Amino acid sequence: MRWLLSLSCLFLASCATLRGPDPDFGELAGEAPAFRAAYQLECCGLRGLLLMVGHGRRGTLVEVAAGPGGVELRAWVEGDRVVERTREGCVRAWEGEGFPLPSGQRLPVSEPVLASLLAGRVPAGGTPQGERMWIVPLSQGRLALELAGGPSRWVNGTVGAGGEEKPVKISARAHHGKVPGELRVTGAFGELKARLVEFRPVEDVPPPRWLSLPRCGGL
Repeated sequence: MRWLLSLSCLFLASCATLRGPDPDFGELAGEAPAFRAAYQLECCGLRGLLLMVGHGRRGTLVEVAAGPGGVELRAWVEGDRVVERTREGCVRAWEGEGFPLPSGQRLPVSEPVLASLLAGRVPAGGTPQGERMWIVPLSQGRLALELAGGPSRWVNGTVGAGGEEKPVKISARAHHGKVPGELRVTGAFGELKARLVEFRPVEDVPPPRWLSLPRCGGL
């Protein structure tokens, strides 16, 4: 009986080792610091894209380029407000929770939430559920993040509104410390894959000068 008890203890210890340490919620939670990042991007049926993200104190600059000189998307996102520069040399704006994609569709997460995820943080305003889940309320639905320890980082997420819309699933791997090195997002828009090329902290990313361009249609 003693040998059986010892074997059981050894098995449980091995399982605990394989499971890894619990994540540190306090270490991960919070707003994203200012940063600039570049990714190789596949999205919305397009390959060979370059995604550049600059997050500052006021908002986030997003640019997607395809080939030499080809721009698929150029937008400034501030909270729930999106201002997009068009190829016609004017800007158009809209509001509503969602981050713009090259296809014209949107990820159903706000700018501060996505910036936190890219920086390897879990968005502020969430609450822990159990030892490895972080739940963030959104204006429509919620974001559920699965965390891992050693070092603490987020690894999977689901954005669901609880209605008929297909939930958005997010996964992260190949982390550089806390910062995800590879991202995969699936939803009604299809699949998005991003591989980190560069990530560097900066003092700030100011709003772009092109925000002063005239509104499309004179509106």
